[in-house]
Amino acid sequence: MRQWCKITGINTRVQFLQHSKTKTLVLQPPAGAVNHPRMSTYISPYYCIATSGTTRDGRVIKPEWLTSAAETYDPEEAEALLWYDHSRWYNPGGAVVDCKTKLLDDNRVQLLARIKPTAALMYEAEQVEVPYLFSVELRPMEDGRYYLDGLAYTHDPASKAVDKMEFSQHRPDIQLGDAETVDKLEFAAKGLLSRLFGKTPPVPPKRIDPLDTFTKETEDMTPEQDTLLKAAHDFGKQVGADIKTLLDKFSTLETQTAEKFTALEKLHSEKFTALENAQKETHTIVEEIGNASTGRFRRKPATGQGGQSKADESELDY
Repeated sequence: MRQWCKITGINTRVQFLQHSKTKTLVLQPPAGAVNHPRMSTYISPYYCIATSGTTRDGRVIKPEWLTSAAETYDPEEAEALLWYDHSRWYNPGGAVVDCKTKLLDDNRVQLLARIKPTAALMYEAEQVEVPYLFSVELRPMEDGRYYLDGLAYTHDPASKAVDKMEFSQHRPDIQLGDAETVDKLEFAAKGLLSRLFGKTPPVPPKRIDPLDTFTKETEDMTPEQDTLLKAAHDFGKQVGADIKTLLDKFSTLETQTAEKFTALEKLHSEKFTALENAQKETHTIVEEIGNASTGRFRRKPATGQGGQSKADESELDY
């Protein structure tokens, strides 16, 4: 049984970069690029990859850009390769075969292209739930015209009125290769090589359970083995008991230390309070003694004739 597939559409997106005072479309493949070694022999019909006019994000694609891109494209000079989301980190997914333009009734211009995808891209496109869309990469030339430098497949298009990329198994005019007739679930697991290249994948070796490689113990242990096992068990129990004893001692010592520290702190506080009270009492007694002795040693004033007082200039109070 033969397997068939087709492309039902392509969409595009235009990206700009300011360069030399002109709006430039970016991401250029190297000049003289050649077909990828895993390129399939399938060549698609023409699909719209760009339409002139306003893009979805508000930019403008001029008709002359697309017209000149169709006129100047030459895969022998510089082949436009297919890149995932404009990234050169991945292998190319195919190449553009040729281009042409189409004039719509509303005077808009569409850029049409035939592509030659790799078998891997054709398989991948069938697995994604949302079809890929293509985004053109145009480079301005010295004469003012534009050249198709590359084509990206992405989920984020900008150009309007373009086709989308899909593959199918119902095109009798497109042959990918011979494959086995397999169940869908079985193919998802091991039929990739058959689907893409018409080769039967190698049958994986039967899985061997590691437990099946061990024999079960059917004999009792010897007396020597039993003695050694019991000794090891007893030693483990003894080590565990010794560790528990050490932990208990440490816990007891920690508790005793805490209790002694608390008692010492309490004693220090009591002595400090007693000393403070004694100091207050001493201060009170000194004040009382001072008040009681005021005036006891004062000299009586001398009296002169007529009972008048004669002050002694050397009189002092004690």
